[in-house]
Amino acid sequence: YPVVMKAVGANLEHKSEVGGVILNIRDDAEARVAAQRLSAITADLLVEEMITDGIAEVLIGITVDPQFGQVLVLGTGGVLTELWRDSVSLLPPWTPARIERALRTLKLETLLAGFRGKSAADRTALLHNIAAVAHYAQANLRRVLEIDVNPLIVRPAGRGAVAVDALIRLTQGV
Repeated sequence: YPVVMKAVGANLEHKSEVGGVILNIRDDAEARVAAQRLSAITADLLVEEMITDGIAEVLIGITVDPQFGQVLVLGTGGVLTELWRDSVSLLPPWTPARIERALRTLKLETLLAGFRGKSAADRTALLHNIAAVAHYAQANLRRVLEIDVNPLIVRPAGRGAVAVDALIRLTQGV
């Protein structure tokens, strides 16, 4: 404890919109109540460590544009994705320098750099995670339809980053 409990299932892409995520569960009694509440949504539940030291929530996405092919999307993640509308799209090649420049154009950069006395985010871990998603997308070029890692919680420098939700859509039979 603390933990997060989530309803999971193939048709639950946006868990928070259906009340499918319960945060900051502190003990067994709260876990039982959360499980009972979520069982009204689905029988399958996921329990994860609650990340309490996050600096920023980042969206890492891959979309496939009919004209341009794979596009890497980076932006503010979590529940602020739609509110802030803070993202940038990159065509390949996705070099570390291009990714770093793109991140610096986002409002999110203020959080990553350390806002109002908070620690700076673990930029090395963030860049590593972005590179891993990009590598997977390129290695599976003909199969990937969509990748959505949202959010990737970036912790203070030296503490890493944790992908707390991800969606990968692949074509069938390729």
